[in-house]
Amino acid sequence: MFKKPNDSLTHFECLRFPTMSLTALQRSSAYLRPVCRATITPQTVVLEVGGRVRVHRRSNGADDGFDAAVSDLLQLIDEAGIRGRHLKLLVSDHWARPAVLTLPGASARDEGIETMLANHYRLTYGDLMTGWRWCWHLHGSRLLALAWPGAGLLALTEGLTQRYCTLASARSMGMEVACCLPVEPGACWLAITMPTCITLIRQQDGVLQHWSVVTDDAPVSTTLPLLLGREAVRRSDACRSVLIVDFNAILDMATLRHHLLTVGWASRVCTANALAGSLAWRLHQGGLAQKSV
Repeated sequence: MFKKPNDSLTHFECLRFPTMSLTALQRSSAYLRPVCRATITPQTVVLEVGGRVRVHRRSNGADDGFDAAVSDLLQLIDEAGIRGRHLKLLVSDHWARPAVLTLPGASARDEGIETMLANHYRLTYGDLMTGWRWCWHLHGSRLLALAWPGAGLLALTEGLTQRYCTLASARSMGMEVACCLPVEPGACWLAITMPTCITLIRQQDGVLQHWSVVTDDAPVSTTLPLLLGREAVRRSDACRSVLIVDFNAILDMATLRHHLLTVGWASRVCTANALAGSLAWRLHQGGLAQKSV
């Protein structure tokens, strides 16, 4: 879906939360440990270790916060008897607050970027950003950022440390999926539908221009056309092409595509083969196929 620039520092596939509260020695030794992988969503926690997939069905779903989902993951790790592992985590966009900003100058310092993000999040969310933690990455003249609840991230790293494990990375499921798709020529929107949220991403010749997440319980067939239309108007954007990823494969695509066509949008549906390289997709599908532990 996106180009990978020659300069690795601007390759936003690296947008992820770094390991926190670890010494340099702990970080370096972590890469010698066996790897396990996990996804957290409001509905499920999926843990893959040694080729085996374990699933925990979350009873409260979206009513629970990120902290509760982290607790469920740590419980699943205990039930699997995992110790001394290197964890790669993918988290549902339900808890994500992404941002795409244009840098004012060619060379921005870290302090200036932090100030820009603090201002953006404060103006957008106000006091709701209290306690949230963000990471950022440069992609050409674009600044990409992602924020999650800081208490949950801290509980995760402390819980892993108690189990002699290391958090290698924590990434957005939506962005991980987008990075695994082939580069789309020209202009295109990507809509990733999950049970409790919709992720909208806009790219131009493989360069990210917009990234937002909307949580809504309304039917996707009516919500998605409205969201796309609103963002297109806000951006004065003439692009009316969208690629749809249905994470749970439960949408009535005929109805959705008809509604999109009615309001002037050309749509395509992403195939499972195109998503085969996505870890988020593979673990999610594995979780749907497995019984709870």
